[in-house]
Amino acid sequence: MPALYFATNKAKQGFNLDFVTTDIKIARVIHDIAVVDTAIYFMKKFNATDIKSEHEFRHNSGFKRDGHYPDFIKMIK
Repeated sequence: MPALYFATNKAKQGFNLDFVTTDIKIARVIHDIAVVDTAIYFMKKFNATDIKSEHEFRHNSGFKRDGHYPDFIKMIK
């Protein structure tokens, strides 16, 4: 398994990031890896290139904490 990298305040400034990593939850890491693996599976199996992630939903909403966002969806055109 590859190493995990964390966005620090120094990285935020150096790479012009919108966030920093403040705390790590192992259960969340396992979940996130499963979500990415599942998204890759759908992309390969169904040639789905138009998947929108939870991060994109939250970014578009201004990172509001209220409400539920799915892990990812395939956009319908």
